[in-house]
Amino acid sequence: MTVILASTPGLQGPPGAGIKPRGAWSTTATYAVNDCVTYNGSAYIALMPSVGAQPDITPLQWSLFVAAGELSPADVEAVAAAQAAAAIVTASMSFAGQKVGIVGVGDSISAIAYSGLTNWLRDLCYLSGQTYRYRYGADFAVSGSTAEQALASQLPQVLAMNPLPKSCVIACGSNNYNSSAEIASGFAAVTTMIRQLIAAGIQPILWTIPPRGNVPGSQTGINAWNALVYQMQAQYGFPLVDCNAAFQDPNNPAFLKAAYTFDGTHPTVLGSGALAAYVLADPKFNAAAKKDTPPWLVTYNSDPANLLQNGLFNSGSGSTSVADGVQLASGVTGLLVNDGQCLGNWQRFTRPANAGAVGASSLAFGGVVAGSVIEVSCRLRASTPAVTWGTADAITGPFGQMLGVAWQNASWSQTISTAYLRQTNTGASESGIICERLLVPAGAANVSVLIGASSAGGNTQPISVDIAQLAFRVISPPAV
Repeated sequence: MTVILASTPGLQGPPGAGIKPRGAWSTTATYAVNDCVTYNGSAYIALMPSVGAQPDITPLQWSLFVAAGELSPADVEAVAAAQAAAAIVTASMSFAGQKVGIVGVGDSISAIAYSGLTNWLRDLCYLSGQTYRYRYGADFAVSGSTAEQALASQLPQVLAMNPLPKSCVIACGSNNYNSSAEIASGFAAVTTMIRQLIAAGIQPILWTIPPRGNVPGSQTGINAWNALVYQMQAQYGFPLVDCNAAFQDPNNPAFLKAAYTFDGTHPTVLGSGALAAYVLADPKFNAAAKKDTPPWLVTYNSDPANLLQNGLFNSGSGSTSVADGVQLASGVTGLLVNDGQCLGNWQRFTRPANAGAVGASSLAFGGVVAGSVIEVSCRLRASTPAVTWGTADAITGPFGQMLGVAWQNASWSQTISTAYLRQTNTGASESGIICERLLVPAGAANVSVLIGASSAGGNTQPISVDIAQLAFRVISPPAV
């Protein structure tokens, strides 16, 4: 099966516009959008103006139109002319406009519910320091979905986002590999999603199916699907999340690494974090993927843009343990740390060695308005050595609620809802940046920031969460 993205109809061009045959590609010629050239027996269409961009290795400048061997050289020119008459053009991949963040569609492998409160995409954004910006609520993957279902119901949600994301991971295939017919239909849906994303100026990101050695006979179909993904990546240069390579047990590549899955199929929080770390270490992904500008972080304690005063934890309560307003949960010890790794202090919350489960410590303030959009940002890190990983811990992590936001009513007598922003995903340490925009729910007037709840099975050494430069910034007021 040859993957030719251009074989799927693209956008209708303006009247009179179309593909212009230009003959054999020349290193010195100047090419415009929609010019069609031949090179090594294949035909390519120009996606943007260029000079000297060799068509087979510059997928941002050229799109494969007809693969070598599918038509004779003479027929290539004839087909190009016929397509010009039909005015079918390939959408530009300029990715212009004000777009923010990375989102995803897919199935249970990437759905947030299967790994507790996190997934690999959320981990990627956090661990990257928001180089790839997370969009709260934009994990559109649904358990059990096929690629066709993702196209029908998940992709429209991506295309309706405001602002649009910079990129979208098409994490599909795990429910499409059981037969050649399923593979053909599912990959056609993936191709359609790619074209719709490009038409909207959103960068598509490809995804391979992870191994499923626990399902007899699965490897043939998985290999067939992944071969198509690798082929498309090679042809068009899209960023690739190689989930299969990241999750493989090095001693038995047909299976997921044991620590990365709790049922042989779905990732633990440790697996999610491992996939994110694998992607961040992949130079090809980071060279190709669209990145965001650095997030806003509070830089002084009395910043009027911050609803939370003392966000740098500089204003102490007369001790070296806790800053003003911080309430330690029972069994938790506190410490203010100044190590030069942040502005102000880190507020540390520690569950002592061999201690029982601890609830969330908190920091409360008022002044939020229902219907407004608030950006929550901070530096966050955890040290979690020597934690015993049981089945439940593999899903929730050492700190099941590393950071959350509980919306409270005006009298503090009711929690309206809770937004969970982070849970740990490693057995050692982690560090990152949170930057997520939340809609204040109806009835909310106050906030409790929840930090460091832990119910992991055991810790023979102290485990801790540090938070710094915490801010709640109003992005937009309520609609009137």
